[in-house]
Amino acid sequence: MSPNLEQHAARLLGRALVDIQAPPLEDARVLVTGAAGSIGEALVTRLCDLGVAHVTALDRAETRLFRLGERLRATRPTANVELALADVCDRHSVARAFARARPTVVLHAAAYKHVPMLEAFPRAAILNNLSGTRVIADACADAGAKLVFISTDKAVAPISVMGASKRACELYLAARSSQDSAFTPSTVRFGNVLGSRGSVLEILSGQLDARAPMTLTHPEMRRFFLAPGEAVGFVLWASSAPDAAGVYVLDTGAPLAITDLARRLASDPDQPIVFIGARPGERLEERLMHDDERRVSTSHPHVVRLEGAEASSGVLAACDALCELARSDAPDPELLASLSALVPSLERVA
Repeated sequence: MSPNLEQHAARLLGRALVDIQAPPLEDARVLVTGAAGSIGEALVTRLCDLGVAHVTALDRAETRLFRLGERLRATRPTANVELALADVCDRHSVARAFARARPTVVLHAAAYKHVPMLEAFPRAAILNNLSGTRVIADACADAGAKLVFISTDKAVAPISVMGASKRACELYLAARSSQDSAFTPSTVRFGNVLGSRGSVLEILSGQLDARAPMTLTHPEMRRFFLAPGEAVGFVLWASSAPDAAGVYVLDTGAPLAITDLARRLASDPDQPIVFIGARPGERLEERLMHDDERRVSTSHPHVVRLEGAEASSGVLAACDALCELARSDAPDPELLASLSALVPSLERVA
């Protein structure tokens, strides 16, 4: 994400940005998964600026993790930050990373996120998103660390494999916490982060730079957007949320039409826009809440806690079975049928 993006975020989003301050974390030992990704890197950088006691940046992307380390050494030489080259799906490498880092807080940003890609590769979605979250949750429970899981609006009544995999993670964490009162994960559920790697803003900016037409999927497509600073502040705020597992949403108002974002970015009423059609797994508008969830006020005026139905007692076993199936040579239709049984809104024909 561009460091100058925050200055233009309010104009692009057409609203005032939410001021959400990070809690005192000076004494914390924080481990960030997916640290070489857009959100992870922004979290690690902010933690270094806050003077956190110890930061561990964990990722399996070797080159990006290396570059993050080099940048931090050059720009924040006094920060106590350590790199961990590990895969969240590998229990042994995660256990070694936790033993070395001794985290008190874990920010779980590692995930596959591109909807059309995961429609084509559902096994990867299940293994990386659900299995990886199970591994991290187990490690946090063993270490007594506070877990903040980053979810998505696409997990609300999901129709995509990506959304269903994230919803499965939400269900797993809720079920796990209901059986272990000492395990109190916080889930933050938000929409698109402006300017994140591979996002619509990055694509449109590249097309503008190339003096090419902007390509949008559908004229009615709308999304919830957060500025990078809002997303980082929200995740850090959730790290000190009350000692009760829950799902939190940052209220940023109505969703934004992608066409409005494109027009504001172009600043040229004559900029050509070409509509190419919605991609597999996409819908025109997302939601932030399920029908059975209700809003509960928190200490921040723009953050609500969502309370829904009690976690089903069979969720843990269902998640275990789904991950085991994904590790086998089961065909994709069988994987999708199993995922749909756990997340019924995912309508698939085996």
